[in-house]
Amino acid sequence: MARSEPKLLKALLPQALESIAGRSGSGALLAQVWREAVGETIARQTALRTVGRGVLVVSCESVAWAKELEGRREELLQRLNARLSDKLTRLEIAVGGR
Repeated sequence: MARSEPKLLKALLPQALESIAGRSGSGALLAQVWREAVGETIARQTALRTVGRGVLVVSCESVAWAKELEGRREELLQRLNARLSDKLTRLEIAVGGR
């Protein structure tokens, strides 16, 4: 049996998040919902890391963007929950690893 080339986790993560979003009954792909909720500018500066138990973890490369997101955390959480059937209870922001 031939082995496939190894894949970076970064390349696999969107598929995993889509699968989780589909199983959670949200009815929409989480990555697409994130982009719609936050807009293109923020979406380009961030990456979805994990989601589970009502917590979405998002990373960005700079401290400045992390501070921006932290300041808008409640607004972003409301915008996301307006688009999701399974509501999030918390949005965590991490720096690095985008």
